[in-house]
Amino acid sequence: MSTCFLLLSVILSVALAQTYNIIPIVSQSLVNHPSGAYQLQYQSGDGQAFSEKADMKRNFENTGDVLVKSGHYAYTAPDGTPVSVSYVADEYGFRASGSHIPQPVF
Repeated sequence: MSTCFLLLSVILSVALAQTYNIIPIVSQSLVNHPSGAYQLQYQSGDGQAFSEKADMKRNFENTGDVLVKSGHYAYTAPDGTPVSVSYVADEYGFRASGSHIPQPVF
């Protein structure tokens, strides 16, 4: 009885196992600067793309530096819609823009 149960469990496990496609990275680069600034980008085989640039900037009090970032990422949604987002992160906070992101009404 236990052998039959074990065999049935193995058969069901194999039958229900999900397979995942491995998506290759087709290009990638990273440039680090001694100041802490950097540039990063990659693109995958399914069309996903990401790029980001970070620079050091003096803070408001002029007592130190802060890291200011800007970037962009893009991908295709499951329904086939292309999604593209640009963003900035600085002393004013994180701000993203894209056609699918609701915009404030003034």
